Amino acid sequence: MNVKGYDTEGTYVKKELRLNMKHEQILAQRQALLNGTEAYYDSRQKRASEFVSSYNRAMERNQRLREEIHNCMRGMQKEKRRARKEDSEFENLKDNYWNMVKKCLPKWEEELDKQKNLPS
Repeated sequence: MNVKGYDTEGTYVKKELRLNMKHEQILAQRQALLNGTEAYYDSRQKRASEFVSSYNRAMERNQRLREEIHNCMRGMQKEKRRARKEDSEFENLKDNYWNMVKKCLPKWEEELDKQKNLPS
């Protein structure tokens, strides 16, 4: 139909086609944005899960290291006590030796003097 020189039917069809094309473009952009958002949140969730996993591994490693340090310190304390005991035993032996030397020294000196006085 023509109204005053306008092809109203053709104009409306063209407008409808343009609107349909625009609608398809909007739907395609919407889908692209949804896909991008989904990918973003998936990667974010993956990073969060990797962070939690590495955090848990670090906590376990740190706990093992603390236990190792604790065991080493206990071993060093045992070694220190054993060394002190050995030191005190050594000191006792040394004191006993010097007491024996002091006690026996006069006899040794006396024997040495006797040997000097013997005619050769």
